[in-house]
Amino acid sequence: MDKDYGLIELILNSSDAGIIVCDLETGSILYVTKNIDDYFKDLNVKEYTGRSCQELFADAAYDSGIRILEKISSGKEYEIVEYFEQRKKCIRAKGRVLAYEGNRAMAHYFYDITKEHHLQTSLRNRYYSEITMMSGVSPYALGTYRINLTRNTMEIPLGKTPEGMGFLNPMSVDSLFRFFAGRCGEREEEKTFASIFDRRKLLHEYERGISRFSLEHTFYMETSRVTWITTSVNMAKNVDTGDVEAILYTVDINREKTMEELLNTVADNDYDGIYLIDGEMSRAYDLYNMRRHPGHRISESGIPYRKLVERILMKIPKNSDSYLEVFEMLTLENIRRELRRRPNYTVYFDVADENGMMRHKKSSFYTIDGPGMLICNTVQDISGVVENAMERQNELQDALEKVQNALNAKNDILYRLNRDIRLPLSAVIGLAEVARLDANKEGIPDYLDRIIREGAAIRTIIDDMLDLHRIEHRGVVLVPERMDLAEFFGILEAKLLPRAGERGLRFSIKVGSHVPQQIMADRYRLEQVLTRLLENTFDYNANGESVTLLVTESAREHNRTTLKFSILDTSTGLNAEYLSSVFEPVDPKVIVKIERPEQLDLGLILAKNNLAAMGGRVSVESAEGQGSRVTVTLTFPISYGQGETFLRFAQDEQRGYNFRRGRILLVDDHKISLEIGVKMLEKVGMEVVTAMNGEEAVHTFRDEKGKFDLIFMDIQMPLMDGLEATSIIRSESALGGDRVPIVAMTANAYEEDIRVSLDAGMNEHLTKPFTPNELYRVMAKFIG
Repeated sequence: MDKDYGLIELILNSSDAGIIVCDLETGSILYVTKNIDDYFKDLNVKEYTGRSCQELFADAAYDSGIRILEKISSGKEYEIVEYFEQRKKCIRAKGRVLAYEGNRAMAHYFYDITKEHHLQTSLRNRYYSEITMMSGVSPYALGTYRINLTRNTMEIPLGKTPEGMGFLNPMSVDSLFRFFAGRCGEREEEKTFASIFDRRKLLHEYERGISRFSLEHTFYMETSRVTWITTSVNMAKNVDTGDVEAILYTVDINREKTMEELLNTVADNDYDGIYLIDGEMSRAYDLYNMRRHPGHRISESGIPYRKLVERILMKIPKNSDSYLEVFEMLTLENIRRELRRRPNYTVYFDVADENGMMRHKKSSFYTIDGPGMLICNTVQDISGVVENAMERQNELQDALEKVQNALNAKNDILYRLNRDIRLPLSAVIGLAEVARLDANKEGIPDYLDRIIREGAAIRTIIDDMLDLHRIEHRGVVLVPERMDLAEFFGILEAKLLPRAGERGLRFSIKVGSHVPQQIMADRYRLEQVLTRLLENTFDYNANGESVTLLVTESAREHNRTTLKFSILDTSTGLNAEYLSSVFEPVDPKVIVKIERPEQLDLGLILAKNNLAAMGGRVSVESAEGQGSRVTVTLTFPISYGQGETFLRFAQDEQRGYNFRRGRILLVDDHKISLEIGVKMLEKVGMEVVTAMNGEEAVHTFRDEKGKFDLIFMDIQMPLMDGLEATSIIRSESALGGDRVPIVAMTANAYEEDIRVSLDAGMNEHLTKPFTPNELYRVMAKFIG
């Protein structure tokens, strides 16, 4: 056995390695080789035989022995490379478990690899210095980085770094790759970059023997300038650590890409010429010629820039005012000066073609590099574009004039509306003040009647505005119904008598004996036409005595009657030409400019359009001192319906309504409107509960268990509007909310407002202001 151990020791001592064998359990030194002193300075290792291995390293004058001591103390196999700076030595140490003298032991091997370390370090430093030198020398290098793919770390950048990227250190390799991917100009480029520059994928590819990858892509610089760059990575294994390291570098290839795009542009666009101008050499290179002869060198296509300018000036008449101006604008000094202030510079000029025809040209200049030493110039014929632009400009000018006329007409309408509303409003306020000052109170009923008439006049103006809005969007929509003409003219006469009386005129309506009793017509439109024409006659006949509406039948055929409505006055007469223009149909979308705004009457505008929609004709006769006659001719179907009693006048003006007693919820945020509504409802025996907004209305409905026969709901209110309140009440089916009638009572009067109310679940839409009879007529539908 001793011979065996002697043989083992002989083998161990013949090795270049220094070896220490320690008991694995006790840690005591069992054996050391003779050359071990080479690895432990000023220490007689043999004296430590039988003593603790840790004691040896504790006494050793080692400047970096801590890592080796940790490995020895671990009791596990290991391998480590340690460079000792003070001794300028590099040692590889490894531990292996083996059996020695019947014990489980750990053999610690120490190898001096200083020479190999110096050689590898020299090679690596030379590699890094060459890469660094390349990044600093190349004018297109943007940045170079040393990265550790295995440890996912990035070292300091080598050489210069791109603008705004000096902050990248320290950063993980994964973060560095994500940063570069996020700066790609296109989404697809970002995906491609992320798929190639993936740290784990690069490690895998390196194991397969592929050590270099490269990608061309666009890149956002810090200034938001987009440029083309090439990003490349070269990988190698670190001889010291075994880590896979790499050099990542970027190169600006924007110049090459720009040239490539310029050549493609030549093929894809219709230009007279495309030139590359070398500002430093004052030469122009014809890219068309380069495209036609791809084998030629660029120098073969170049001409002095002044020759290019002379070609252009030869086509401009020398006596032209623009000759010297174009010459100055096309000088290279001026072009470079302009391009320092802006990204592009354009010169427009006219030249004569071979037929002597003038053509419009556009010469544009773009800087390719920062200093403006490399410039792209395109020359394009824009004659067709200019001609189209001039035509378009004329069209726009015509459209602008039409719009301006329409705006002027709208302003005229507003001017007249301001006057027409202020007059009856002033009368309402004045009559109310006079009634308040009347000590005897005897004239109050008359004052109130007149206030009501003036208020009705204001309402008529507002209704006319709504009608004009409807006509603008839908045109005139006729709604024919069966009409009793005797009843119709009775109402019309009663309505207009007070107005004529205020003008000091006698007014009457005479109906011929052959006029049929009933016709089918749009009552509202017919009344509007006749009312506006008669009121206009009242206004222009203040010095006359009487106005008469004469209704006669001029023809009857196939159950259709043609009626003439003649308005006769006894005034001094009006200008016939003016009257003819007054009754011409007017398009409310494009109302011509009226020189005298006081002549613009909104009611007449509507009357004219209604008359046109009904197929009517107007004739005017006037003589100075003999009065005038305005005749409207209309054709209607005759109605022979039986059994209908026409009591509209009595119903609207004289009838008394009888309602079953009921509870009504009245919702309005305007206190005066609320007070008026309560008075009107209580007059016909209703019990009224009020609320000031939609939220209060919902609470009241719930508190009262839904015991209401009818709800009048305003729309625009604070906290909660009437539409939302209606929706909530309709959802209260257990309280009858889905059945109770709800009527919108609002100043919102457009057709879209009515549609919105009905869509929200309301049964009817009553527009403010309204008369008691209009209110009662709506009520009669639900609780009559």
